[in-house]
Amino acid sequence: MTLLIGVNLGAFALIASDKREVACVDGKIVYSSDDADKIVSTKAGIITACGAVDLLSPVKSRLAGMDVSHTNQILEVITSERQRFKTAAASSPWASYALSTTSWLLSYGTVGENDEPIVRLALYHPYLNESLFSIIEQTVPIYPGGTSESQAIEWNEAIRARMASLDHSAGTKSVLDQAISHFGWLVDQVARVSPSVSRVFDVGIMTFNGVRGIAREVEPGGAYTFQDL
Repeated sequence: MTLLIGVNLGAFALIASDKREVACVDGKIVYSSDDADKIVSTKAGIITACGAVDLLSPVKSRLAGMDVSHTNQILEVITSERQRFKTAAASSPWASYALSTTSWLLSYGTVGENDEPIVRLALYHPYLNESLFSIIEQTVPIYPGGTSESQAIEWNEAIRARMASLDHSAGTKSVLDQAISHFGWLVDQVARVSPSVSRVFDVGIMTFNGVRGIAREVEPGGAYTFQDL
C-alpha cells in the first residue's frame, strides 16, 4: 500500500506519493516495481491515490484519457469504478479490503467567498464518505495498511509539527525546500518499516492560480525539479 502526503500552504498545495506498486496475485501481496507514476494531472487539478492496483489503474487510465474540467467528473470516475470493482470481485476477500482502504488525494484551484482564487486539498476515503470528497485543512498523511495506530499518531504529530514550523517569511522557494524535505523525512521513516513503501517519491504542486507541476523520483534529502504541466 502506498504512502500519500498532502498539505495546503495557502498559495499552493503539495501532494506526494511513494512509487512502489502493490498487487494481489493468487491471493498473495506482490511488490511489483518502484517506478510507478501515481500522480495524475487533469484540467481540474492533480490527483494521487493509494490502495489496490486493481482498483486504481482503471481510474488512472480513464482520467488520463478524459478532458476533465471539474472535480465532480473525477468523483464520478472514482465512484463508478468502485461499483464496477465491487461487482466484478464480489466473491473475493481481497475486494472488501481493497474497497475499504483505497483512497484518492486531490489538489485543485477554485474561488473563495469573495471570488478570489484559492487552492484546495481534498480527500476521497470510504471511511470518511463514499460519495464525496472531504476538504482537508491540515497536513494529511495516508499510511499503508499494517501501520499501527500508535505509530500513525507519532508520525502525524511529527510531520504536522514540522509543517507548522515552516518559515514563510523566507520566500516561496525556501518554503518549498522545507516542505519537500519534511515530506522526504516522513517517506524515509515509513519506508524503513513498511515493505510496501519505496524511499523514492513524486511530488505534485498546485498553485492558487492554477499552475501545476510534478517532480519525479525525489529521494529523501535530495534535489527536485518540477516539470510544468
